[in-house]
Parts: sequence; C-alpha cells; structure tokens
Amino acid sequence: MRRFAILAIGSLALLCAVCGSSGPSPPEPTSAPTFAVAGPDPTRGMLEPRADGDVVVAAKRGFFRVFTAPSSLAKVRLYRPVNDWGQPLWLPAIGNRDVTGQFWFQVLLPDRPNGSTGWLRARDVDASTVQDRIVVLLHSLHQALEDSLVVDARMLLLFCFAVGALLAAGWDRPQDAATLLGAHDRLREELGTTLEDYERTLLDGVEGNTRPLLGDEGFARAFEHGRSLLIEDAASLARALTTDA
Repeated sequence: MRRFAILAIGSLALLCAVCGSSGPSPPEPTSAPTFAVAGPDPTRGMLEPRADGDVVVAAKRGFFRVFTAPSSLAKVRLYRPVNDWGQPLWLPAIGNRDVTGQFWFQVLLPDRPNGSTGWLRARDVDASTVQDRIVVLLHSLHQALEDSLVVDARMLLLFCFAVGALLAAGWDRPQDAATLLGAHDRLREELGTTLEDYERTLLDGVEGNTRPLLGDEGFARAFEHGRSLLIEDAASLARALTTDA
C-alpha cells in the first residue's frame, strides 16, 4: 500500500503543502488518514462532473469496479473499498471523460507498478475534494540527511527517519521500514520529544502495515536493530531509499 501524508520544512522542502483552490473545504478529521489520501476525511457526495488534482472518489457500495478503459465493455478488476485499517479507501482522480453521456473518473490505483491507473464509472462512486497532500522530494530528503549529519541537526534527522519509514512501507520494504521506526524511536527518546497526534497516526500506520508482513518476532528484531544503529548508519539506510527509487 501506499498512501502515502502534510508537512513543510523550510527551504529544504522535504514535504510541500499543496492547497487546492476549488470545491468545498473538508470537515475536521473523524478518523486516521489513509495513505492514499492524507489529511482530513473527504465528505461523501457527488460533485459536478470535473476532476482536477484535488478530487477523490470512494466506492458507493461493495468493491471498486476498475475498468482498463472508459467503457463498460472494457476488462474490469475488483479492488477492496477499504484500506489495511478498515477505513474507507479514497482514490485520487487524475482525469475524467464523458463517453456518450456516461461520466468516468480516471484514478490512481493502490497497485504495482507505482502510477498504475484505471477508470471508474461516476455513478458507482461518491466524490469529494481534499485540500492537502504531501509531495516527498527525494533529492531534498537525500540532501537534508547529509546536511543534518554535518551540522548534527538531530531534530531534522528525526523527521527524516519518519519520512524514510513511510517511504519504505510504501515501497514494500517492511524490513527497512521497521528498522527506521526503531531508529526514530531511539532518537526521539534521546531528544526527549513527544509525537504529535498526526505523527503518531502516520507511524502507527507504518507499523500496522509492516508488522503483518514481518510477523511479530521479525518486526521486533528489525525495530530493535534500528534502535541499536549508530545515527550515521540509520541515516545511510534512509539515504539509500532516495537512491534506490
């Protein structure tokens, strides 16, 4: 899964907050954000037929019926309507098309390879908008890790370890994700800081996604290994994610 979530970090721009300019503002969150769509929960309800970068869609009932082309005669695949934590799954719409009076959304899919897309009939989904998303600039993350080691900017390293864990989980690298969670936990203790609610939600999501893949013992070993790493070695692991992508 990916799904990746609403931070900004000065000129390094590790995460860039992107604000939409159209559609109603989402309400305050009522549950933890998903990786597919971060930030406040969308509000169900059909929009006018348009799809810009802020539109997200959820299945009205049952599975997503994803077509390979905007045609009811095209090949169809079924996708679960919830994420790994049982929350409604909202898929980002990246385009739309009106085919002989039937409106379609083109969406990004939680599938490999990254960037996989499909088509959904508008009548089968609820649509909404989100105002926030995050973009991880890998070259900026790489540079931030290197610069932080030079000047011993440990708060920034803490942030980079969290981002690295999210990336590893999203790229099906559970061992690296659990290791970076451990490194993050150790550094957070050393700094005497506490997690904000949104940080806890994101990191709990990484654990929830990786623990079943590694098993409880495997996750615990990787987590403790991360806690035992020198800060330079943990940073090297996070940097490797930016070059292996």
